[in-house]
Amino acid sequence: LDQLRAGTDPHAKAGAIYRPRWIIRGAPVVGGIGSRLRKESDLQKLWTVSEQEIGETFDVAAIVKAAA
Repeated sequence: LDQLRAGTDPHAKAGAIYRPRWIIRGAPVVGGIGSRLRKESDLQKLWTVSEQEIGETFDVAAIVKAAA
C-alpha cells in the first residue's frame, strides 16, 4: 500500500519515502532513510545493485532536468 499511496496521494511531497508503519506491515506512513543507508557510498551501492537486479539504468539527473 505504501507504493500506492506515494503514487496517488495528491498531498505527497517529492522525495518523501513511504513505508509500512511497522516495518513490514501497517498503514503507509512517511518515513526516513534508515541509519544503515546514511552514507553516500552505501546509497550508491544500493542504487547500483537495484539497477542490476531489474536490468535497467536510470539517469536521474536527466529525468529531473526533463521534468523541469
